[in-house]
Amino acid sequence: MKPRLAILLSASILPIAGAGVLSTGATGMTQAAAPAPLVGKWSKTISAATWHKHNISYEPAGKWTIAISKKGVLSFYAPGIGFLSTTTIRKSTRTSVTFGPTADGFCAGNGVYKWKVSGKTLTFSDAKDDCDARAVSWTAGSWTRE
Repeated sequence: MKPRLAILLSASILPIAGAGVLSTGATGMTQAAAPAPLVGKWSKTISAATWHKHNISYEPAGKWTIAISKKGVLSFYAPGIGFLSTTTIRKSTRTSVTFGPTADGFCAGNGVYKWKVSGKTLTFSDAKDDCDARAVSWTAGSWTRE
């Protein structure tokens, strides 16, 4: 796994350079609109114990936030760091979503997840993703709509 420093350096450049790198089609992959129930800002707290349980020591504990746009761009924010990166929705159905690589290159491949929104709660499950940090952050507990 890449050291967190690579992410921090990318995160400090992306907001200036335009975090929508993936949304412009720079990766040559298609982008899909987000299902309406996913659109919005979601947050949750991820503990150090959760990260360590999955042998991840480079991610900070605390409140994580994701913002999903109608156009299928997902921006994520880490506690103590702020903006980290973006990814885009490549494909979605009423029950599953495929996220593409992250703009900063930390997660190089796609991640496929089942999703469910119930009231103000979003749950991702059944991850098929080679990026352990993304899989843990998306699936460890539920997200709450802000």
